[in-house]
Amino acid sequence: MQYAEPAALLADQLVLQDGRFDGAVALILPSAEGWSYSLQAIRHFAPPDLPDDAALMTGLHHLVGSEQSHDVSYREHADARAPFDPMQSHADLGLLIPGPQAARFIGNALPRLTASDLGSAKAMRVFSWNRSVFKRALFRVPQAETCVYVAFIRAETADPDVVHRMLEGNRTLFEENRRLGGALYPFCALELTRDDWKHHYHEVWPRLIDAKHRYDPGNVFASGPNLRG
Repeated sequence: MQYAEPAALLADQLVLQDGRFDGAVALILPSAEGWSYSLQAIRHFAPPDLPDDAALMTGLHHLVGSEQSHDVSYREHADARAPFDPMQSHADLGLLIPGPQAARFIGNALPRLTASDLGSAKAMRVFSWNRSVFKRALFRVPQAETCVYVAFIRAETADPDVVHRMLEGNRTLFEENRRLGGALYPFCALELTRDDWKHHYHEVWPRLIDAKHRYDPGNVFASGPNLRG
């Protein structure tokens, strides 16, 4: 399904948490007009019980006529993966944005994802979740009832100057999201200071430090975040 702008895309992605689909990912991709917005939703089924496509799309705000359906086996679905060249740099960034601020944050970031500003991106993968589904104490999510996860997939490059620009852009986006009350998905291309990590873990920081000293006294695991001290 295609959309005219990101706000409608994000609104529908939240609606789809009503259980009609088993999963959904929004894709924001560069296009000749600037950016394109699409939603890929998944519904599991076993023949002869077939899903009712019209009912599944009731109340959504996609561009009429843009909807498409494609049936694949579970193995085909599970094996699908994007091409990846391990010899190229991917300075990707993952952010968890408070739901109410997500459309504005993304809308402000899109025109700046250029080589001369925040660094180019070849795609954004977007997921919307209710905060209540996260139960792990050390996994940081925004305090808002809903959060939007955005993976900024950077263009491949071996040019150190381009990578540097992307990393600077990641830092800018990270700080802007943090000011909104957002959180970082730590598996990303971003160098954090000890103060950044303390801010990230906030009230559970002392628990994390205690656990680090108790279970990893040799500082073997995840030594990069500089949790010792």
